[in-house]
Amino acid sequence: MDETTKEYFKMAYNGTLPVDFDQWSLVNKTGLTIAHIAAAHGRLPVSFNQWTLSYNEGWTVAHEAASYRHLSADFNQWELADNEGWTVAHSAAANGSLPSNFNQWALANHTGWTVAHEAASYGDLPFYFDQWELTDNSGKTVRQVYKNFSDKLNSEI
Repeated sequence: MDETTKEYFKMAYNGTLPVDFDQWSLVNKTGLTIAHIAAAHGRLPVSFNQWTLSYNEGWTVAHEAASYRHLSADFNQWELADNEGWTVAHSAAANGSLPSNFNQWALANHTGWTVAHEAASYGDLPFYFDQWELTDNSGKTVRQVYKNFSDKLNSEI
């Protein structure tokens, strides 16, 4: 990696990339793009729209931003999936950052594990949730996952 690219990565980390920066697909030695670095640190510009840039098993910039709770409020590409079928919505559910109006609970990965299953495993389903009988490929319902979370929580109290 040349010195200019190294400097860009430092800028992405610090949020000091030039306003007109457009080389989001530059990669470091681990395969991360500058966009992934900026997403992880909440440093993507408001105008950023290259959410599908990916590395390592299809992990997109949107997955990275969701994992660190840095998706914009108007983000709407919840169905973007990595090679295992893990969607951006799964990443957001795992981090408690789904928007309050989220309604794509049945999005599923390759094992049938839905966004609802993921949110239930953290006890993070909204009061209006009504899809308790969604099942994964093994037949496990969202209700069962939520009950497991609740039982574990109660045993720790």
